[in-house]
Amino acid sequence: RYEQFLVETDEIILTSNWNISCEFNETVKWFDISGNKNVKYLPVNVIEKFPNLTIYYAFNSSVMEIYKNNFYGAEKLQGLWLDHNEISFIEIGSFDDLRSLKWLYLGFNKLTTLDAHLFDNLKPLVSLSLEKNQLTSLSIQLFQELHELIWIHLNGNPVSEQITDEY
Repeated sequence: RYEQFLVETDEIILTSNWNISCEFNETVKWFDISGNKNVKYLPVNVIEKFPNLTIYYAFNSSVMEIYKNNFYGAEKLQGLWLDHNEISFIEIGSFDDLRSLKWLYLGFNKLTTLDAHLFDNLKPLVSLSLEKNQLTSLSIQLFQELHELIWIHLNGNPVSEQITDEY
């Protein structure tokens, strides 16, 4: 048996180091903060509170930036939905602990560039969505470690250069 933890807040989250207020719970597998336009930043203690989390929904909100501490220790996370937000920045190393991730959705955001090594530790990733961002160029290095990848969605980006092998 597993549980889902749904975050609903009327408070506007304007700080990048906010914590959710709840008890530690090993049975929660799904975390849902989606559809909340007041959320500008993700909480930093989700994995600390829910160490067995496998699904993280944060789509259709107003998240602007992603930091390393948002997913620190999230080795069991398999699905991460960050699409339909305002994300324009992802800190290098933000996805390094996501060693079980299979699905990553970053489409419909405001990303203009991605670090060439952003996805290096996402070896089991099978589905990657980057559509409808503002990406103007992509490095082949970005996808080099993704040996299990079977689906990638890149359409709707103003890529002005071909994928390069520079990194």
